[in-house]
Amino acid sequence: MQSVSTIEGGCLCGAVRYRASGQAHGITHCHCRTCRRASGAPMVTWAGFDSDKFNFTQGQPVSYASSQNVVRTFCGRCGTALTYRRLDLPESVDLTLGSMDDPEKITPEDHTWTENRISWITLDHLPAYPQERKTK
Repeated sequence: MQSVSTIEGGCLCGAVRYRASGQAHGITHCHCRTCRRASGAPMVTWAGFDSDKFNFTQGQPVSYASSQNVVRTFCGRCGTALTYRRLDLPESVDLTLGSMDDPEKITPEDHTWTENRISWITLDHLPAYPQERKTK
């Protein structure tokens, strides 16, 4: 976990803004196929926050159920990917680091779903997990 006073962010066009605070957790570079498709990027970096310490401060994103247990949000105007929520973990919300105003406040901890990694992506020194990270 990484303690963060406040993280703010939003979409490319500025229509949707958010704020999160407290401990960031589960900070990962996700290589799964669904994240790639949802973002249009070869991987997506996520940081989790407690849901009660997160809110949209301007505008409302569009929601999309990308799989049976997952809802993602994005800006309906410009398409920026913003959040990821597992319905079985309502106390947590993951935010895309790329949508943060200051992503330097968060440091990735690992790579997940590397079994789906695009072959030309070279992994760094961080732990890598073929699927979900191993919990201790």
